[in-house]
Amino acid sequence: MAKKSGSSKNKKGSNNRKDRMSRKKSEEEFKKAETEKKVIKGAIAFFIIVVIIALAVRIASPPPGGETDYSSPYEIIGNELVIPISDVSTSASFYSYDSNGKDVKFFVVRGSDGDIHTAFDACDVCFKEKKGYYQDGNKMVCRNCGQRFTTNEIGTANTGTGCWPGNIIRTVDNSYVRIKLSELDRGRAIYFP
Repeated sequence: MAKKSGSSKNKKGSNNRKDRMSRKKSEEEFKKAETEKKVIKGAIAFFIIVVIIALAVRIASPPPGGETDYSSPYEIIGNELVIPISDVSTSASFYSYDSNGKDVKFFVVRGSDGDIHTAFDACDVCFKEKKGYYQDGNKMVCRNCGQRFTTNEIGTANTGTGCWPGNIIRTVDNSYVRIKLSELDRGRAIYFP
């Protein structure tokens, strides 16, 4: 039987060392890949948590301008809704009228021009979102698109295209702001279907 030469022993030893180094390198690469996967999974989980928290805060947050209080008082006299002029100020008052089971929401405000301005709490474009307006100084702001209107602009037909507070036709005498119930019913059909 022939003896193995020393060079074949060296080759075998060299191959074993290469195999061990290769296995060690493979194990390190595997561990590195596993660590990267964990980091990526952690980053994705963190991102999802941040998005969920942001959505929860947005849902739980009151709308810009706070919640609207529609409890301002009015009277029905004949076929009109009437609001005492003494109740009208530069701070918008919000009202809700039951028109055949639907709440028709509107506001009344005295402009810097001294006139009394009325509009549905809905806009010609954004009414489907049912968000209405809030007051910021002498401006009424659409809660949906952010358009701003001076109180002096309120109470006119849309002067262009796009967002505009739904106009309410009203009359004003020495004692009352008067809005025909048929006008509120018209608004129900358009803005509060």
